[in-house]
Amino acid sequence: MKRNAAIVGLALLVLSLSACSRAASMKGDSAPVSGHHEHHESKSSSIQGMWRINPEIPTPKSNTRIQFMAHGPDGKLVTQFAMMHEKLLHLIVVSKDLSYFNHIHPEYDGEGLFTIDTTFPFGGEYRLFAEFQPEGGGSVVSRQAIMLSGMAEPKPLLPDKTLTKSTEREQITLTYDQLAAGKETNLTFHIADAKTKKPANNLEPYLGAAGHVVIISGDSEQYIHVHPDDAKSQDAAPVFHAAFPSPGIYKVWGQFARDGRLITVSYTLQVLT
Repeated sequence: MKRNAAIVGLALLVLSLSACSRAASMKGDSAPVSGHHEHHESKSSSIQGMWRINPEIPTPKSNTRIQFMAHGPDGKLVTQFAMMHEKLLHLIVVSKDLSYFNHIHPEYDGEGLFTIDTTFPFGGEYRLFAEFQPEGGGSVVSRQAIMLSGMAEPKPLLPDKTLTKSTEREQITLTYDQLAAGKETNLTFHIADAKTKKPANNLEPYLGAAGHVVIISGDSEQYIHVHPDDAKSQDAAPVFHAAFPSPGIYKVWGQFARDGRLITVSYTLQVLT
């Protein structure tokens, strides 16, 4: 009874959110994995995601609870999930203008419900991307748009003039061989020690891989999640294979681990026809 009540509550809340999100607020998209561990969205999935946001209209910098469930093609609640890079579900949170990014992992109750408490830095619209894999099935990406109280001044999304970014201890330069819609490219992150400028060959695994790269188009319509071919390598220049589906502006986030720290860098790229 308790589980049934939770499902009904989620369904009702999904319906109530439809006015402020996409036309279909309950949505799950299949994400077939290529040979290069590339996770794309596809609009033909039979998996349906259900989201619950509490409070319904969150306040910036205040606690917000996000809950997620999924139904299979038979309408039954999905309760068995395969491990994907050490987690059952990866949740990517971005602001609509892509100036904010967060990669978090909700806790699973073992009966179909994922829950996490988080905060949002400012008001306005956000996109949530839940990536998971039902046991025995393929990777799935379900997304949801949510609106926070208050508004933030949107930041223009312009291509970066330099592809070298600095953290407190690293200098990271992104290179690629081509940026053309529909064509695979190699994205290489050259990671150097900020002081010595020498390659940082002491990278550590992050979520079971040498790194994770998330790519989202400027209109938030395209979502790509890629991992390097050599998941265990500690090389200071991990390579990721990706294909940008259409021309336009894309935001690229690279995540790596070193000295027990999570490193996150971002780049804005212009993809041509």
